[in-house]
Amino acid sequence: MAYKEREKSYNLLMMESLSIRMELTLKQQYYYQNLLRGYKGECDFDKLTVKLDGNFLVLNDLPLKVDGRYFQIDTLIIGVKSVRVYEVKNYMGEYIFKGDDLYIASSDKSILTPFNQLERLLTSIRQVLAELGIHLPVSGFVAFVDPNMCLYQAPYRPELLLPGKLEKHLTQVASHGAPLTSKHHELAMKLCERCVLEPPYKDLPEYTYELLTKGVSCAECGSLRVTLPTGKSRYCACEKCGHQEPVTKTICRLVDEYRRLFPGREITSTAIYEWCGGLFTKKRIRIVLGKYFKATGTKRLMTYI
Repeated sequence: MAYKEREKSYNLLMMESLSIRMELTLKQQYYYQNLLRGYKGECDFDKLTVKLDGNFLVLNDLPLKVDGRYFQIDTLIIGVKSVRVYEVKNYMGEYIFKGDDLYIASSDKSILTPFNQLERLLTSIRQVLAELGIHLPVSGFVAFVDPNMCLYQAPYRPELLLPGKLEKHLTQVASHGAPLTSKHHELAMKLCERCVLEPPYKDLPEYTYELLTKGVSCAECGSLRVTLPTGKSRYCACEKCGHQEPVTKTICRLVDEYRRLFPGREITSTAIYEWCGGLFTKKRIRIVLGKYFKATGTKRLMTYI
C-alpha cells in the first residue's frame, strides 16, 4: 500500500460529473478523455510499484510549490539511500524523436518533450529537499505505460523507461531495498504536509444548476440509470451495468459532488433530494447528513458542512 494513495484530480472529478450531466463539446470531450487516460495510466503504474512495499515509501500525486512555482510529481519513491521521481506518460499511437524533440508521427506535430518536464521536476524537488535539510541523491525517469505505444528513433537515455522495461526496472529497484529509518518516514510526512491545492482551474465548461441533469449516477459506469428496488433497500443498483452500492455511500458521494460543483450553495436535505432526482426520501437523506456531516442552523433551516 502506498504511503500516499493516488486520487483523481479536481479537474477530472469535475469533468466526470459534467460529462454525465450535460452535453460536452468535442473539445471538452477530448480534454476529459485526456485527463481520464492520464489517470488510468498512473493507476497502471501504481500496480507495478506495489512490489516495492516494505523497504520503500511510495508517494503518489504530490502537488508542491517552491519559490511560487507549482509542480506535480506523478510518483515519488523514497528508498534508504535515494529518492526517485517518475513522470508517467500514457501516450497512445506512434511518436518519433527528431533530435531532442518529440513529434506525433501521423501529423508531425511537436509536443512537449518529457525529458524537459522531468528536468524541471528534478530541479524543483531538489530545492524542496534542500529546504527540508535532506541530502539524498535524486534521480528521475519518464515511464511510458501503454504497451501499444510506438516510439521511433528514441535516444538511449537511462531515464527513458519504455513499457517493456518497467517491470524489470522496478524489480531492480526492489532488489536494492533496505529497511528505512524514522528519518525516511519523517521526510514522507513533511512532503505530504507541503502538498498544496491545484493551481486555478482551467478548461472547465461553463454550467449552471438548471443546465445539469439531476439524478443518481453509477459509481462504476457513470450512468444515471440507478434505481432503488424498494424504499427501504440498503443498496441501490445500476440498470445499465448491474453495479450495486450502499445507499449511505451513494448519498455521501452525491453530496460531495454537489458541494464540488456548487461550492456557494447550501447543503440541505431538500437540495440533495432534488440533486438525486428524488430517488431517496428526504428523511433518509437527513439521517445520512446528520451522521456524516456537521449540522448548522436551526431545525427548520438545517444546513450541513
